[in-house]
Amino acid sequence: MAGPKGAPQLAKQVDFAKEQILFVRWSSSGPPFGTLRYDVKAEGKTHVVEFHIQEPKAKVRGEALRIGADYFAVPKGINGRFRKQ
Repeated sequence: MAGPKGAPQLAKQVDFAKEQILFVRWSSSGPPFGTLRYDVKAEGKTHVVEFHIQEPKAKVRGEALRIGADYFAVPKGINGRFRKQ
């Protein structure tokens, strides 16, 4: 989470009248590590931000774990989800 020092700085960057924050926690093994990617999908009258991890093309991967935590400001009413793999 943003924590007591980071949360006020994060909140200053968002217009809560129009936006909301999506918090995405993810992980990837490596090196080389995967990268967090997203697509915006239209579903009827609404939209969804769909997240996925783009894994590297390397066949041999290390034995380390990268844990990511990212924040995204999106329009109010937009949902987020991870793509089913």
